[in-house]
Amino acid sequence: MYRNYTFPPWGNIPKPQKEELLSSWLTRIAIFYHINLKELLSKHFRKYLLYYRDIDLTNIPLPILKKLSYLTQIPIHKLQSLQLLKLEGKIQKSIQVGTRNKWIIATSNNGNIHLRASNCLRICTLCLKENNYYPITSKLLFINVCCKHRTYFIDFCQKCKSPIMPTKLSPPKKIYQCFMCGFDLRKSTISTAFKKDIDTTMFLQYSIKKNWIKHQDKDISVLDYFTVLYLISKNLHKYFPNDKVFLLQPQSNRLVKGKSPYIIYQPIPYIAQIISLSHYLIFDSWDDELLNFIKRNRLMYASELLNKREVTKEKVPLWFMCHMKKLWTTL
Repeated sequence: MYRNYTFPPWGNIPKPQKEELLSSWLTRIAIFYHINLKELLSKHFRKYLLYYRDIDLTNIPLPILKKLSYLTQIPIHKLQSLQLLKLEGKIQKSIQVGTRNKWIIATSNNGNIHLRASNCLRICTLCLKENNYYPITSKLLFINVCCKHRTYFIDFCQKCKSPIMPTKLSPPKKIYQCFMCGFDLRKSTISTAFKKDIDTTMFLQYSIKKNWIKHQDKDISVLDYFTVLYLISKNLHKYFPNDKVFLLQPQSNRLVKGKSPYIIYQPIPYIAQIISLSHYLIFDSWDDELLNFIKRNRLMYASELLNKREVTKEKVPLWFMCHMKKLWTTL
């Protein structure tokens, strides 16, 4: 496999950690060699322009993987496990680069770095202090809480308000510092998470490791669950805080909604609450609060899903469609 290479592999480099992002690991290697990630990738993969891609999402060509495997002495399958593509077919049908994904925060080294919500990673500062790397959960929109430390993630530097983008670090800055001002992110102020948000996050972390979960005593695919979770979350965000369904969440009066119509641009505690409420409506109040919420706001998005199915041949969750029939017969 390696006989075509005449140059030596990288020596004594840090090894990838469990569930670490590929971009995080390569950044740590660059820091180890006292250069930035752009220099590292340009030296060995210049014609592929890897630095300007989201390498955590990009389907990296096999020749690049083989060369990277040789340089790092890490098997190709291990390198692929550091990417988010392994969640394709679970949290969403397909994962794409250069477009908005439902549940994945794309990061880019191009464009305006101050568009925080569309570029940044998210991290538990206590985990960063313990491990000094960025895990795959740093790019998942539905993971907003560290269940170990029971705190909300942060997604910006508390000193200069820049996004968290370790791929733009340059020596002598370390992996735990802000790429812009050098602030030690491990010293950021943390916020204790609500128990309901912690419980929901634990379920979500469990779900992405499975193919099927139980709902109403029936097995449903994880992909179907995340499809419906996003659909409900999107509409809860639209009507927050004016609909009475938010009375189910006593902490809602402590949360602030941003001006953007997109969930991704909202403060992390707010996103966590919206997702935990959506999860509650799916599992604990399927025939009561959820249906009433849909009827109050006349959310006929079931037909929207059917139309989408005709165009894309996308599988519509049948268990969700059956539930929506109650709405069609009562409106």
